[in-house]
Amino acid sequence: MTPAVLALIDDQPVLAPTADNLQKVVNTRALIIFDPKKGKYYLALMDGWMEASVVQGPWTVAKHEPTKDLNKIKQGAVETNSNQPLGNPTQSMKNAEEDGILPSVYISTRPAELLVTNGQPQLTAILGTSLQYVSNTGSDIFFDSANQSYYVLIGGRWFQSGTLENAQWSYVPGSSLPPDFAKIPAYSPKADAGGERSCYRQ
Repeated sequence: MTPAVLALIDDQPVLAPTADNLQKVVNTRALIIFDPKKGKYYLALMDGWMEASVVQGPWTVAKHEPTKDLNKIKQGAVETNSNQPLGNPTQSMKNAEEDGILPSVYISTRPAELLVTNGQPQLTAILGTSLQYVSNTGSDIFFDSANQSYYVLIGGRWFQSGTLENAQWSYVPGSSLPPDFAKIPAYSPKADAGGERSCYRQ
């Protein structure tokens, strides 16, 4: 419900040496550097760097990072398209911190999705159904008032949870969704989700 970014690492971090006695996590698209001397991880975010003692975080704004060395590695990684900073690389991380909109950093070593809403979730009713959808997000998130459950559509597959915060999502076959998903009107902004119910009967 606040700005956030997600970095996916394919299993546990694999480190490879770079210039200036630093090491880079190579099994991720994010740009994460480890400084063995300081015992710190650095993650490229916007136009700056975050730091953490362990790769899982918590991540905070780096105050005394080896800026010259890190930016040299960043330039090479971006030019070769091997790694990319999270967020908009032209956006000022300092300004974002001052404005209170600096994203929280999440790391996952397993497949994961990040669901972000612009503030508290805003539910909009879908006429003729017991369903509502979260309107202030780019994700397909629904709430069924009949069974008090949330549903999210990710990559053509449905997942269910009783809550949005600290949720434990479980897979739901499309054929097991509440019947009201098939009643979503064609004029609804979420009409496509009704089609996904019948297309993915797994």
